[in-house]
Amino acid sequence: MRRAVLIAAAVSLFAPAPAQAFSKTDLQIRMSDGVDIAATYYVPDGATPGGGWPAVLMLHGLGESRSDETNGVGMSINSVAERHLVPQGYAVLTFDARGHGDSGGQVGVDGPREIQDVRSLFDWLATRPVVNPRRIGAYGYSYGGGALWGAAAQGVPFAALEIAIAWTDLYSALLPQDLAKSGVILGFYQSIAQRIAPEIDEILKVALSGSDLP
Repeated sequence: MRRAVLIAAAVSLFAPAPAQAFSKTDLQIRMSDGVDIAATYYVPDGATPGGGWPAVLMLHGLGESRSDETNGVGMSINSVAERHLVPQGYAVLTFDARGHGDSGGQVGVDGPREIQDVRSLFDWLATRPVVNPRRIGAYGYSYGGGALWGAAAQGVPFAALEIAIAWTDLYSALLPQDLAKSGVILGFYQSIAQRIAPEIDEILKVALSGSDLP
């Protein structure tokens, strides 16, 4: 929770005055491949500051959703937004990653579609009339943090990032020196098995078998 609050401070040294109320809109945002991503968009009440509200894009962990209160962090990203970010004057977009929660699609685990989704959702947020497109930060942990690293590396222009409990190279994290961390991989597999992309399903099964590693 503390990390999520820090990202708000990092977006700007001069935050607008706190807003005590906000609007909350649940919606579906269509990605370029036709998959609908379930999201929640928060906007503080009150007069929009000059240039627009600073904003935060928030990403959850593997096998979770934007409203999951039983995750490893102990508070959903929606709750963090509602209690700590929006009342301080930040517009926020939370979403269920593809293959999670109410979103469509299949989980690719650090794949190109996840990174493209982050880019598309950044672009959506940046084009809101009340948002300052030059003051958009992001917070993500675990699976969401990995997607943020990938998106930032590919040029998504976040003003600030706060990433926790994540990886920079998923293969090296799961298979150091080509030796599979079977317990961790099994945990990945079990949390998303029903909605995982077929090609990733096969890779995880091979990794668990300990043979034919690339």
